[in-house]
Amino acid sequence: MLNLIFRNHQDAGPFVGAIFFDDDGRALVRLAPDNRPPADGGYVCAVPVQDNWRLVPDACLKNNVPHFASSIEPAVIQDVRSGRALLLFDLSNEGPELHRSCFDAIHDFLDRNDIPGRQAVWLSQNRAIESAYRAAYAADRSSLLRFEYYDYYIKLMANWFANPSWRADATDHMADYASAVNDPMRKTHFALCLNATPRLHRVCAVAALQHYQILDRCLVSFSGLSYAKGIPLDAAWIQTLLQQWQIPFLDKAVAEIVAMGPIRIDEFADTGNQLVDKIDISTYLRTCFSIVTETDFSDGAIDRITEKTIKAFCLGHPAFIVGNPGALRILTDLGFQDFAPALPSGYDSIKSPPMRFVAVLAEILAQISAIQRNPAGWAGRAAEVSRYNFNHSAGGLLRAYKDGHDKRVVATLEKWLAG
Repeated sequence: MLNLIFRNHQDAGPFVGAIFFDDDGRALVRLAPDNRPPADGGYVCAVPVQDNWRLVPDACLKNNVPHFASSIEPAVIQDVRSGRALLLFDLSNEGPELHRSCFDAIHDFLDRNDIPGRQAVWLSQNRAIESAYRAAYAADRSSLLRFEYYDYYIKLMANWFANPSWRADATDHMADYASAVNDPMRKTHFALCLNATPRLHRVCAVAALQHYQILDRCLVSFSGLSYAKGIPLDAAWIQTLLQQWQIPFLDKAVAEIVAMGPIRIDEFADTGNQLVDKIDISTYLRTCFSIVTETDFSDGAIDRITEKTIKAFCLGHPAFIVGNPGALRILTDLGFQDFAPALPSGYDSIKSPPMRFVAVLAEILAQISAIQRNPAGWAGRAAEVSRYNFNHSAGGLLRAYKDGHDKRVVATLEKWLAG
């Protein structure tokens, strides 16, 4: 069993929180009594990061929050230095690309305390960050950080969908939801496109629906250009990116959707991560497929999916993913089936964001044309995978995540502690 303490936060952080969703996780990790280093043996000191900027001392000072270095006492530092303990920087609630200022701050802390880099572990959702880190630092540092990945919100969704009571509430206690979600007679709109925080690829996705005059035939939520905190996307920057992405034809449509103001299709007052457990099942029943506009739309510098994609697959809703390349690989690794050939998946392997956007847009338009020609035939081609994915979410996803991720991360930490 892995012994663990935590510093710099009131709780042990997202990784331990997700591990402890049920008793299986409590058999893997043990929180040390009174949150003190155990008397004997190795242990992990978790440092919940929450947000990247909290690693940078000047940013902490500006925002009047303590820096993690102030919370780790000399005895723990000595244990880490000697190899008895590992520092686990836990950002498994997020998955950003490499930000040098953050890793420079970690290196500075390690160097000031004579701690080898191998005694610190970076844990986030981004599977691609280790290669970027090595490219940035391998030539200059003799001992590099270690890396693992973990997806807090995927584990959260897996746990919820495996709970019969939560699952029944989420699907409005329908006797045969899996059939209903593929019933062409229930469909009133082509696609469901939920957009929370405004990001460029989300603006472009909604603008594309407007440009091709199908926005009113889709169920779309769109908040405009302002973040919940009131910081707007820069309109001039959007226009520049449209040119760079070679989709300047969306220029007029962007202006039109911005002029419309926020578009709502539900009554949820929540924003951001508060929407994680919010499901309006009627929007899935009324639409043929989802256009999932993910948090990131990178060139591969970020390799992750979030609960946005998982939610659609758990509900058996066919989906196109406007996200990072390789998203479908992560889903199939978790035991889901993609919807190919009913929904072609070639776009998912394209690294270039503009080329991937154009490719997924072309597939979306092709599917809408197919639905218009033969709604029942289209629904029939997706039905088998839809039912499989919905059934998989009832417990298969949770088992896959525990076996493939909970156990893997704990075993890796134990191996590194053992030297």
